[in-house]
Amino acid sequence: ATVTVTFVPTPNAGTDAALDLCENDAPIDLFTILGGAPETGGAWSPTLTSGTGLFDPSQDVAGVYTYTVTGTPPCDDISASVTVTTNTPLNAGTNSSVDLCTNNDPIDLFTILGGSPETGGTWSPTLASGTSLFDPTVDSEGVYTYTLIGTLPCDDASATVTVTFVPTPNAGEDSNAIICSDDGTQDLFNYLDGTPDLGGTWSPATASGTGIFDPNLDIAGTYTYTVTGPIVCNQTDTSAVTVTIEINPNTTGLEISSEDICLGLSIDISISNATLLPDGSFILTYNLSGANQSDNTITINITNGISIFNIPANLLTTPGLTTVTITSIISIGSICSANVSTITTSDFIIFDNVTPQIIQNGNIFCTQDEPTIENLSNNITSTDDITWFDAPINGNSYSNIDTLVDGETYYASALTDNGCESINRLEITVLLEDCPEEIVIPDGFSPNNDSINDEFTIENLRDLYPDFTLEIYNRYGNILYKGDINTSDWDGTSKKGLTLGESLLPVGVYFFILEFNDENNKNPIQGRVYLSR
Repeated sequence: ATVTVTFVPTPNAGTDAALDLCENDAPIDLFTILGGAPETGGAWSPTLTSGTGLFDPSQDVAGVYTYTVTGTPPCDDISASVTVTTNTPLNAGTNSSVDLCTNNDPIDLFTILGGSPETGGTWSPTLASGTSLFDPTVDSEGVYTYTLIGTLPCDDASATVTVTFVPTPNAGEDSNAIICSDDGTQDLFNYLDGTPDLGGTWSPATASGTGIFDPNLDIAGTYTYTVTGPIVCNQTDTSAVTVTIEINPNTTGLEISSEDICLGLSIDISISNATLLPDGSFILTYNLSGANQSDNTITINITNGISIFNIPANLLTTPGLTTVTITSIISIGSICSANVSTITTSDFIIFDNVTPQIIQNGNIFCTQDEPTIENLSNNITSTDDITWFDAPINGNSYSNIDTLVDGETYYASALTDNGCESINRLEITVLLEDCPEEIVIPDGFSPNNDSINDEFTIENLRDLYPDFTLEIYNRYGNILYKGDINTSDWDGTSKKGLTLGESLLPVGVYFFILEFNDENNKNPIQGRVYLSR
């Protein structure tokens, strides 16, 4: 006979355990608390609110909760338990805020917290009092945190109080205001220093009843601006503007005048009829426009309505029409300008000046001719009046009869029809040469058909220098005649340039260049000849 033995598995509910919770902890599955390796599928008693093994500290009560796994006969049921203990969490209250005036008495921030906070906590940042007492005159506005230190399993608890200061009224800073009589109405608020609040009041009241000051209606003095804060704070702030009224200079009738000048010179501007201005010093600003442009400020002195000021040459560097306009006249020590819109402008012309030019080789002369300053001037191409000096600037002038010195440097200045003298003088070094006295060059001739001196004839030229060439030019450098051994002497006519008809040239000075073209390479001669009719 046989006996069949079968083992039925013993149920496993795990081992007993304990759980310590805070009442504000999240729900937790008690199955996970059991020790060992409990089987699933058991039941909990007493029954939890969730109907499962999920324990909610906010709904379920502390105690012993038994987990039972039903056994299969002949095995009995097996149980294990979880002993749950719950702890009440700390209460720091709820977040809150408070608005305070900077002149309020100290206040206990603990009393500002919402809810029912527990005592014994700490504040951060730390207050000047070292407690929860907030002093608006010492402590800063901001967020202050109240913290209670928790005991496991409960965490720390905290809540905040946000402190905001009610803005203090700001009337700005005291200042001074100089208002010109012609400035029109002015808002005194714009003269306050700092960052004043809007909406304040002024005293004494202006004619406008506001902060608008009219120098023609209101008087100089101190005007106080007052800003009042919220009633609950009972705060005010004041500042003052001290107003001084200055009278604008009166330039009615004032006139300016000027005269034309030469380039390189300064100019005097005359002021007249300024009879409504008191004698004294003024700051004058003027504008130059036209050929020369700039803005300039100077000091002038008025006496009996008359003055004069100078515009320096370095501001007048371009020839042409220049206009001077008075843009401001202010008394010394004042900020108030005259009304200059009625002052007429003044125009003046700056005339150009020229540097003389000399003909080619016009500095070379024959020693035997004993040339003078006049001979040197005769070689200048322009018809302007020429003066020679011994220096490029200033220096001593020469007379026309002064004899030229070999190797000496001379400086020519031209005087234009407008009376303007050269700024830059022509620099010429004279060269004297020994010239054979073999030809005679006349100073002039008169081609008037009287058979006397009708041609420009150079004696002995054709015999001694048969390869010569002679060229005649007018003062503009235009060639009028070119002759040699095969041509007739110049008779004062030309096929080129301005003539009087039938190729006749007008009376005047003409210039010649005589090339000898000989085997000794004799230097050419340049000179001038006068044509008279």
